[in-house]
Amino acid sequence: MKTIKPRKVLLILLTSPVWIFILFCIFNTCQDIYLENQKAIALQQMQKVTNQQGYEPIDFDAVKINGKFITIYDYQSSFSTKKTLKKNKILFRKNNIHLGKYDELDSPYKYSISAAKFSGKWKVYIKEEPFGKEKVYTVR
Repeated sequence: MKTIKPRKVLLILLTSPVWIFILFCIFNTCQDIYLENQKAIALQQMQKVTNQQGYEPIDFDAVKINGKFITIYDYQSSFSTKKTLKKNKILFRKNNIHLGKYDELDSPYKYSISAAKFSGKWKVYIKEEPFGKEKVYTVR
C-alpha cells in the first residue's frame, strides 16, 4: 500500500477551491471592517469642521467612499441646515408641493461635503448646492 507524501497533502490543501473561497471571504470581511472604520473617521472629521465653522448641520447623509479596491480617494456626504431647509420650504410652497417630515434632506438646497486625507492631514470641502462656491478646510 502506498503512503501519501506530506508534500502532496499540503499541495492539495493549498490549491483546494474551498480554501481559496475561505481566504477570499476572510479578505472581504477584513476590507469591509476597514472601510467602515475609515467612514467613521471621515464622518468625525466632517462633523468637526462643520461644527467649528458654524454650519450647524441637522443631519448627515450616509458617507460614501470613492475609490477602487483598497485605494480610497475621498469620502462624500451631504447635510442640511436650517437655512437650506427654509429655502427648500419656500421653493416647494411656490410649486404647491407638500414636504413630509423626512423628505427635506432629498431637496435641491443642501450642502455637499467631501473629505480626503493627504499626508496625515484631512482636507474637507464644503459646497452649497446647487450654485454655491466650494470652501476648503484643513484638519490635523
